[in-house]
Amino acid sequence: LATPQSIEIRNIRFVQSDIDTDGRVQMRFMERNKKLLVQQSSSAFIIDLGAGPKKFGKYAHIPMSAGKMSTELVVAPTAVKASYRAKNVAFVDFFNVYFVPGSALKSGNEVWSKPGNATKGLTRVSLDGGHDVTFTRDGKKIFWFLGPYLHSLEISELQKCSSAIDQDPVNFGISCVKDQIKYQEIVVEHPTDIARLKRDAEGRDQVVIYNATLLTMETGQEQNDVIRGGQIVIRGGVITGVGLPGQDEDIPYDSATAINAHG
Repeated sequence: LATPQSIEIRNIRFVQSDIDTDGRVQMRFMERNKKLLVQQSSSAFIIDLGAGPKKFGKYAHIPMSAGKMSTELVVAPTAVKASYRAKNVAFVDFFNVYFVPGSALKSGNEVWSKPGNATKGLTRVSLDGGHDVTFTRDGKKIFWFLGPYLHSLEISELQKCSSAIDQDPVNFGISCVKDQIKYQEIVVEHPTDIARLKRDAEGRDQVVIYNATLLTMETGQEQNDVIRGGQIVIRGGVITGVGLPGQDEDIPYDSATAINAHG
């Protein structure tokens, strides 16, 4: 295991912005920390940190995209002259993941998946729903999770479904797009708390905390659950006994670590 380390942080400053700290927020630096890409539930924009604050302390915001009813929205920005625009946009709407090429977006228009009012060029890319959507840095590939499965799609593969997408104003081509999706199960393994406690207790296999006031929470009644002069027995990092002295007769007190709680 890695040993704990201290990280010194310098030059901390407050950035006045339109970030909604009560909602979902994803952020990453761009241009060697000169700009900050902010992606929220229903909007995405770039904060120009390098230009510094304006007259009233607020930094310039470059809007990328906005969602009508989205719960997640991410963009793949691309440089245009001295500014940026959204090369590609993906968002979650009614639990499904949708994709829109930036070229199909008009300034000020919000992306939406409602049939009859959907954004032009919209493609549904998830079959059964998705969450935690993101693009690769170049915007050529999109990823999302559905439970433990990581799904991915090469944006260039959507060309194979262009006719199906154009002719499907309700499901936006998912009958074809689903065959272009790749996925893999992500398995994360970690030790349980009990295993960690046993490891931490190595060399101190038995610990007795005595002369303690204990609240067992057994009945939910304080007068019944308080034990005065009680003891806690810990073996291998796990509590194995709680009560009055003498209730756990097999404790080898001579080899256990004894701690006096002094009441």
